[in-house]
Amino acid sequence: MLSKIVLIIGYVLAIAGVINLITSLFGAGTGILGVGIGGLIVGLILIFLAKRI
Repeated sequence: MLSKIVLIIGYVLAIAGVINLITSLFGAGTGILGVGIGGLIVGLILIFLAKRI
C-alpha cells in the first residue's frame, strides 16, 4: 500500500518536472508548476524506491 502511494507521488513529480522543463524551454519562466529538474530527480528516486519496497 505504501509503495503504491510513493510510486504515484514519484510519477506525479516526474511528470510535473517534464512539463516544467518543456514550458521553461518555451519561455514560460519557471513554468506553471514550479517543479523543475529537482522535481524530476526526486520523482525518479521515489519511483526507484517504490519498486524496491
